[in-house]
Amino acid sequence: MHVAHNLGYSLAPWKLPQLPNTASAPAELCRLNTATTGSVMILVHDVCGSVEPLRAFARQLDGPCFGLQMSPATRQQCHTVQELAQFYVEVLKVLELPDDVRLAIAGFGFGCNVAHAMALLLGPRRCTQLILIDGCVGRSVDTAQNVDTMGMLLASTIAPALITGEDPVRGAEDETLAALRQCRFQDERLDLLHQRFKPPGISDPAWDAAVDAVLSSVRLCMRLADEFRPSKPFLGATHCIVPRTHTAFKQWNGRVCAKIRHTTLSYSDNDLLEDPIALAEACNGALQAVQQ
Repeated sequence: MHVAHNLGYSLAPWKLPQLPNTASAPAELCRLNTATTGSVMILVHDVCGSVEPLRAFARQLDGPCFGLQMSPATRQQCHTVQELAQFYVEVLKVLELPDDVRLAIAGFGFGCNVAHAMALLLGPRRCTQLILIDGCVGRSVDTAQNVDTMGMLLASTIAPALITGEDPVRGAEDETLAALRQCRFQDERLDLLHQRFKPPGISDPAWDAAVDAVLSSVRLCMRLADEFRPSKPFLGATHCIVPRTHTAFKQWNGRVCAKIRHTTLSYSDNDLLEDPIALAEACNGALQAVQQ
């Protein structure tokens, strides 16, 4: 059975009956909204390796959106950003999208590196728009936090979402980070996550597997970001969306994207996911600008 068919994808002039079964879809590919017409967006995960934090934003997009996220296979087989991009390009082939379908590749945070590498592989005829959301291409990730501490912080919101399928609960990050920093050892941090964030009724093995998936992805993505340098600029249309305090991203991304436009969004804590509707509107506007 056609995988895109199983994912419930339908786009004129390619219309197929809707089927809810996604059993044959690759583990790295998931559908993030229910739109069936318009420009197709492929959304690449952040440093956490999962698209769960991006679901609320993706549901607001005008066109169909598919997410790419890490799996045990990608964590084991991909040792560079270029290898990860090639892996994801191969995964997209199961959709068998017609040649005339407009395809936008978007990355969030770390995913901007992978999205740029994918755009180079696909070329501007296939990738009509590269969208970089709150990230720099080919720039090391600067963080004052220990990598494992940052991974634990991300796991506190993402691991429950991986298990329950619900949107991550946000808002307690500062309190959680302060508590994690009080822990001297890794086992203490793991116990803290278990006590505070494990959903009721979930087995310990399932919880441990979800936390380990996030931690492994963070470690790998941080290393890949430090080592990645783009081979050449992307020559197609690019749109960079950043919070107001990250305007330096504009200049940096301009070095690796030949045709770049920018949108700056203002938030109290510079978190673009704070208002998923406003972020989706910026992406929708970027896609419409290319169509005109």
